[in-house]
Amino acid sequence: MTRSRESERAWPGALLLLAALVFSGAGFAANPCIGKRWVAGPVLALAEAKTPSGDDEGIGGTGHGGDGIGGTGHGGGEEGIGGTGIIGVIAGYGSICVNGQRIQYDSDTPTHVDGLAARAGELALGQIVTVTARPAADEHTYQAEAISVLHALAGPVEQLNIGAGTLRILGQTLRLPEEAMRSIHIGDRLLVSGNRQPDGEIVATRVARLRGGGGERITGPVGGLSENGFHIGEQEIRVPAGARPPRAGVEVQVRGRLSRGVLLADTVRVDPATAFVRPIRTLNLQGYVREASGHALNVDGIAMTWLPGVFDGEAGAPPEPGSRIQVSARMAPDGRIVAERVYPETPARPVGGGIHPSSPGDKPMQPGIEPFMVPHPDFQRPEIMRPEAIRPFLPMRDIPVHPVHPGRP
Repeated sequence: MTRSRESERAWPGALLLLAALVFSGAGFAANPCIGKRWVAGPVLALAEAKTPSGDDEGIGGTGHGGDGIGGTGHGGGEEGIGGTGIIGVIAGYGSICVNGQRIQYDSDTPTHVDGLAARAGELALGQIVTVTARPAADEHTYQAEAISVLHALAGPVEQLNIGAGTLRILGQTLRLPEEAMRSIHIGDRLLVSGNRQPDGEIVATRVARLRGGGGERITGPVGGLSENGFHIGEQEIRVPAGARPPRAGVEVQVRGRLSRGVLLADTVRVDPATAFVRPIRTLNLQGYVREASGHALNVDGIAMTWLPGVFDGEAGAPPEPGSRIQVSARMAPDGRIVAERVYPETPARPVGGGIHPSSPGDKPMQPGIEPFMVPHPDFQRPEIMRPEAIRPFLPMRDIPVHPVHPGRP
């Protein structure tokens, strides 16, 4: 009886100790992605690439960590109703870490690189990815249903200015550290992951070499429309006679081939970053602000509106164009993306150049701002009652730009 009573008295203390460990952060130790929200600088993978579509240093394997979680990833939540979309940079392993969330994937998880079928083993640190996911083991772990890698550029180096730390590919300016510049030469073919600034300059998160000729790619907003094409930045893009160019301002990715400085388009993908494989209800996005005015917010070419009081940080003011932010959003019934919380990550780059300020993700930009944690839909604030909004199914949305010949099948 004495031992039994002692055990009974010990139970409350043990439970309190367990609760203290969990809420002090020790409970999150099994999740290696907590705090890994971005890369500290561009990942340089400048050895010869093994494939025309991917990088030379993929993650490989199944993507499961050594703690045996893996499997189907079922953890309840939003099965069959509408998933979660996650857009950001691969900032760590275990399985992959994107925006501080752990995303598990299998060797057979559908994976695409710039719209082309690929292997999950081609995923690599510093790549920008779009993930269609569902909740898994805990509040910060997801199971990927599909992963899409989106590169900013693929093509030959046209200009190189080591002193200024800049180079040009397909008419776009890219800024890199000096050690990277010294290993790059005019004519080198590079594959670039990164984000476009309001002035058009690209902030690289990964740079790799690309083997072979052809296969040029460029991602950005449509501008300079003409009868037979358009521009992205200073790069002229031509579509075949009879094909309709996309509308001005829309975000596209173009695949094609260079001919005398003109990119001859084979395929144009419209809104490639939001090509989720099934409807989503919530979106976690990290990227650079291109526009913030009125109630309009554009992050990496993704347009959204915001609700009052969504901005964390100094005075709750809207973010400055060129700053990097993380957004928690929902899909409205009319198809709009509505930002519910906006978290600052880094300020805008100072005028005059320099490598963009970048944080490794484990330290907030301002004191008092906690590391961003996007909750599963199950954990969202109960006081906000809104009708469920499901984003329409958006496949790859490739637009073939070859002309249609009457009478041919």
